[in-house]
This record gives sequence, C-alpha cells and structure tokens, in this order.
Amino acid sequence: MSRRRQLAEVVLGRGDYAAGGACTEPFLEQDGARRRRPMVLGEVLCHEPEDPLVRSMFSGRTSNPGDWAMMWREIGADGVCVRVRDPDDSMVVAAVAIRTGLPVAVSGPREAVDACADIDGTVLILMDASPGDDGHVRAMTFGSGIAEGPNRMHLVTGRFPEPDAFSEAASIRNRALDGDAYCDAPIAFDVTPVWDDGFTDERSASMIEGEAALAAMLSGADLMIVRGPGAADMARVYGEELADL
Repeated sequence: MSRRRQLAEVVLGRGDYAAGGACTEPFLEQDGARRRRPMVLGEVLCHEPEDPLVRSMFSGRTSNPGDWAMMWREIGADGVCVRVRDPDDSMVVAAVAIRTGLPVAVSGPREAVDACADIDGTVLILMDASPGDDGHVRAMTFGSGIAEGPNRMHLVTGRFPEPDAFSEAASIRNRALDGDAYCDAPIAFDVTPVWDDGFTDERSASMIEGEAALAAMLSGADLMIVRGPGAADMARVYGEELADL
C-alpha cells in the first residue's frame, strides 16, 4: 500500500528544474505520484578522456569541456556533472554553467570541489563520497544553484548489476516515507562505474549503462549521472514512460 507522505523536493537554478517530491514507493504505486521522471545529468571531464570510445561518442568535442557540455544540452540532458581535479578547474565549471544555462554538478577531490562553491549560476556542489551518519549513506550539498528545498541530496554510486547500491537507494526512499527525517532528501545516483569493466563498442556501453540507469530509476533515484549519450537517451525515454509510477 502506498504511503501518502510527500517527500522533500529540490528546485534548481531558476526554478525550471526540480528533483524529488515523491509520494510513493519507487515505481510501485500510482496514487498520488508526482508524474515526474528523474533528472539526467551527463558527465563532462575537465581534461581529455583517455577512453577512445568516449571521445568517439562525442564527435571529438571532448577536448573542450564547454563544447562537450553543449553537446549534452543538444542531446537533451537536464544538466551536466563536471569532474574536477584541482581548484583551477573552477574556471571551467563557471564557463560551462554560463554557456549551457543547465544545472551543473561538480565531482572531485574536496579542495577542487570547494573552489566551485561560490560560482554564480546553476551550479550544484557534489561532494566526494564520504560516510554519512549511518556509515553508508553519502550526501550531496549545494552551492549557488539551489532555488529552494533541502540543502543536500543523497549520493549513491554503484556498479551494475551488483545489487547493494540499488537496494540502498530503495531503502533511503522507504525510510523517508516512514518518516526518517535524515533520509527525506532527493536521491542522486551515479551509474558511471559500469564503465570500469570496459567496453569495446558504443552499443554495448549504451545497453549496459542504460540498464543501470533504469535499475536506478526503479530503485527510487531522483537524479542520475551517466557517461554515454545512448544511456541518457534511454533513461529519458524510460523515465517518461515510467514517470514516478
């Protein structure tokens, strides 16, 4: 049976993007659902990626983070996740935020991420994964890109098809529905670790990462970070079909 409590919602940027606000268990009940698909953020590196498959999927635009981010915008992503390595990369993040006008998540070493905290624009600050109060849940905090709502998200990172991370996401949603205030925040799910196994062609990468994104949605994710455009397309299509069922 669906629990009728509405969970916390984060409104991003200028108010044209939102995550969270679920009223039901993950994709199990329709009564009172928000009818909103999860946000999809595409990964952008501040340096040229080593994987030739990633470079080929973006038609050579990976040499310029701004061009790379704009390709995500053209694809239809809801935002980008910029991977930073040092504080000087904050200039790249600022340029991406201004050029795309999209919500921008930032991931990397704490010092590099902290340098992005005061950037004007729709920038989210995605902190390094660190244990939360329960020793396992991790948190995502916000910079200047939050319009309203709680100042954090839960960050879940997992490899597919290993079940632990997906079970964790579903547990967070269910605990929030049961009234656990700590869990009452949107869930961001990074599915890019599926690439650690390596891919030889774009179709295989898209299918496996797309499956991971769908599993994340079914587990209750409100926002997903993907590496490949094929996975982003599948996540959007499936998300529209399944919107918070």
